[in-house]
Amino acid sequence: MSHASYLRRRGARYSYCRRLPVPFRQSQPITLGLRTADPLVARRRAARLSVAWEGLVLKYKGRIDLTASEARQLFQDALERELVRAIEPYRLMGADYGRLLATSRFWAGVYEQAQLPVERLRELQQSAYSLPEGAEHPMSAHAGSAWQVAELKREEVEEECPSALERVGVPANPGTLAQALIERLRGRAAAHDRAQFAADPRISSRDDLLGALLDEALIAAVRVGTPLLATPAISPSLPSGAIYLEQDTRRFTEVIDEVSAAIQESNDWNDDVSQRKTIMSAFAWITGNKRLCDYRPSDIATFKATLVKLPTTFRWKKHLHLPFHEVITNFRAKPTENVRADRTINRDLSTLNRVSEELAKTSWKPANGSRELIMNFNEHANGIEPDNPDDPDRLPWTVEHLKVFFSSPVYTGGGGRTRRLKPAKLPTVYQDASYWVPLIAVYAYMSREEICGLEVEDIVFAGEVPFLFVRANMTKSRNGVEKAGVKTINRIRIVPLHPELLRLGFLAYVEAIEKEGHAALFPELYIADEQTKGGKKFYARSFTAQVDAVDALLPLPFNSKGKTPDFHSFRTFGGSQFELAGTKQLNVNRLLGHAQSGTGPQKYSRAKFVAEDEKYLRSLLKDLVDAAPSVTEHLIRAPLRMLRLEDRSRTGSAPGRCASLSKAQRQERAAKQA
Repeated sequence: MSHASYLRRRGARYSYCRRLPVPFRQSQPITLGLRTADPLVARRRAARLSVAWEGLVLKYKGRIDLTASEARQLFQDALERELVRAIEPYRLMGADYGRLLATSRFWAGVYEQAQLPVERLRELQQSAYSLPEGAEHPMSAHAGSAWQVAELKREEVEEECPSALERVGVPANPGTLAQALIERLRGRAAAHDRAQFAADPRISSRDDLLGALLDEALIAAVRVGTPLLATPAISPSLPSGAIYLEQDTRRFTEVIDEVSAAIQESNDWNDDVSQRKTIMSAFAWITGNKRLCDYRPSDIATFKATLVKLPTTFRWKKHLHLPFHEVITNFRAKPTENVRADRTINRDLSTLNRVSEELAKTSWKPANGSRELIMNFNEHANGIEPDNPDDPDRLPWTVEHLKVFFSSPVYTGGGGRTRRLKPAKLPTVYQDASYWVPLIAVYAYMSREEICGLEVEDIVFAGEVPFLFVRANMTKSRNGVEKAGVKTINRIRIVPLHPELLRLGFLAYVEAIEKEGHAALFPELYIADEQTKGGKKFYARSFTAQVDAVDALLPLPFNSKGKTPDFHSFRTFGGSQFELAGTKQLNVNRLLGHAQSGTGPQKYSRAKFVAEDEKYLRSLLKDLVDAAPSVTEHLIRAPLRMLRLEDRSRTGSAPGRCASLSKAQRQERAAKQA
C-alpha cells in the first residue's frame, strides 16, 4: 500500500499527501487524514480525492494566467471606455474632425509605445516627438519627450489593472497583472485607432456613433475601403507599395514569445514549445532577423534552401548567437547519411505557417484586405511518398536481436562504472536506467522520454494488477513550475506491469529509489548541474553503447538509408507484436497512447468507467502478455546492487567498439587495423 499514489501510512492510519503548486514560490505540502486503517477503503478515498485535486489544481493554475475569454474582456472593456473619452468632444461638442484625427493619432502612438518593455521604452527618450497641431493632452510640459508621455500612461493603466481584473473575476497576481496591462494598453490604442474613422460617411451616418465604431463588421469594411488613418505600430504612415496593413518595425525575434503564447492560448500548441521556438529562432537567424514589415515570400525559399543544405547533426543553439554568413561559410558539407528528411523540413514549415497565421491577424495582415496568407510556408512543403512496406523508415527490433540485447554483461554481469559491457573477474549486475529502461520499453512499449521521466509515484503496486501511470509530472517539467512530459492527451494512460518486470525485481528497485528520497525513478538522468537530461542523457551515456554491443555480435538490419533499429523501434516492435497476436485495435491504442478513430471508439468506448479497476487492468494485461514475447526468460533475478548516483547509467563501450563512430568510420578504422 505504501506504493499507491499519494498514500502514506502513519501508524495504523492512512493519509493522503500532495503538494499544492503556488506561483512564484516553492510548492506547499498538504496532508489529509483519511480516517481509516483499511487499505482498500484508503485506496478508494485516495482515488476520489485525486480526481477532486486535479480539478482544484487546474482551476488554480487558470488563475495564474488569463484565459482567452478573460483577456478579450479586459481588451474590450479598455477599448470601450477609452473610445467614449476619445470621441466625446466630437460627439457632444461638435469638435472639428481634423482636431480629433490629430489627437487620436497622437494617443494611438503613445499607447503603442507604452506596450514596449520599460527598458526599450526608455531607449526612446532621445527620439523626436512633436504634438500634432490641434491635439490636446495633459502633459504639455513634456510634449517633447515621447517616452515620458508613454511611461506616464503606462503607470496610469497599471493602477487600473487590479480593479479591471476584479470586474472579470480574476485574482490579481504578478502573472495576471502583467498580462492585463498589455491587454488594457492594446485596448486603448485600438480605441484611438477606431476614433479616426468617426467622420467616415459609413460611420457618421449612424445615429449611434459609439455603436458604429464598435461594430466589427462595419469597421472591417471601412478599413478595406478607406486609407489607413491610424498609426500602425510605430511608423507614422503606410508607405507606398507596402504589402502589409500595419508597418510593424519589430524584429522577428522580438515577437517569438508573444506569438507562441497566443498560439498556446488557442490550444493549437501544448505547453512544450521549446522545439517550436527553436524553429522560429532559426528562421529569424537565416533570414537576417528583419523587421516584420520587411518579410517577403522569398524569405521562405531562402529558409528552406538552407535547411536542405544543413545536416541533421547541425545544432541550432550552438550557432544562433553567431553571424549567419560566417557560420555557413565555415561549415563543412554535410555527410550523405545525415540528409534532412522531407518530413522534418515539412514539420518546420508547418510550424512557421501556424506562426504566419497568427501574425496575419495583425503584423502580417494584407494591405489589400485579402484573407490569403502573404507568408504561406505550406506552399513550399515537399511531397511525401507513402512508406514502402518493404523498406520502412524505421525497422523494428527482432526477437533474436532482443535476446542478444538482454544477454549483454549489463544483464548477466560485467565490470563496474564504465566497464559494464566488458567481461570482469567478478561479474556484477547493477540496476539503474541502463538496466531497467530497455526492459520497460520491451514490455510496456512506452516512448523514451515517458520511461526516463517516470516518478516513483507513477508506479502503483497496490492491488491485484500493478501498473505504470503515464502522465505529466515535475521531473519532466521544462520550467520547474508546470508539469510536462505528455505529448498529447491520448498519451495519458495506465500500462499494466508485465510479469517479467516483476520477476526480475522491479518492485525492489522502486523501493530502493524511494528509500533514497528521490522523486524521479531514474534520478541519475536528472542531475541538476548537467544540461543534457532525461532520455537524451540516457541515449548518450548508455543506449548507443548497448545497441553497438548487439551489432558487434549479431549485425543489425538496416533500410535503404542505412538506418538501424533505435529506441523508438521498441514501440514499432510492440505494434508489430499486437498485429501478429490479433489484438483489438481499441486496446492497442489504449496501451500505446494513440488516438481512437471512429465515432464508436471515440464516443462510446468507456470500459474503464463501467468495469471495476482490476477488471479493466486485467483485460489490458492479458492483451499485453499475449502479444509480448518473452525475450528475458534466460535471465535470473539479480541481487539489488546500485552504483553511486553520479556513476549510474554509464556503461562504457563494448570490447573493441566505439559507439560514437558511424558505420563508415568503424569500417575505415577496421581496415586500417587489418
